[in-house]
Amino acid sequence: RAGVGIGSLYEYFSGKESLLGVLIGRITERNFQSLLASLDSRPDSSLADTVGHMAEATAQTYLGSPKLTKVVITTVVRLGLMGVVVQERDRFAAELALRAKRFFPNASEEALRRSMEIIADSSMGVVMAELTRAAEPDVARSGRELSELALAVLCSRHELVPSSSGSRA
Repeated sequence: RAGVGIGSLYEYFSGKESLLGVLIGRITERNFQSLLASLDSRPDSSLADTVGHMAEATAQTYLGSPKLTKVVITTVVRLGLMGVVVQERDRFAAELALRAKRFFPNASEEALRRSMEIIADSSMGVVMAELTRAAEPDVARSGRELSELALAVLCSRHELVPSSSGSRA
């Protein structure tokens, strides 16, 4: 489809698995950059609003195109790329922790990073379950549930009492 001969393709990739690995990497990077840009577009939001927006964006990114997400997950597992995906997820969690510091000025960077890793891991568990449960996942419900999950983790680990406005108690 791309108009590139197979010989040219093999100048850059050792095989189909190598090409798929690069594509998975690009999809992952695109998703992470899109999510961070979405988060950065709302710098004045409360904690609850920020978490809600990020949860909705996450649900849309991974559940809005369930067939693509399933193909990516299957390919990641088949190619043994879980370690690479976890490393990238950790890098993403560190970026989220930097952005969360404004809500948790007394929390250590390490504690915030670990909270974000827990939230990211839990979110991917919710995504995997939703992809398994239904051919057409309920993106809006999943976004709300991811938001509740993330707020619960943040509030319990960083001694905050959640409020409807998301302000610190």
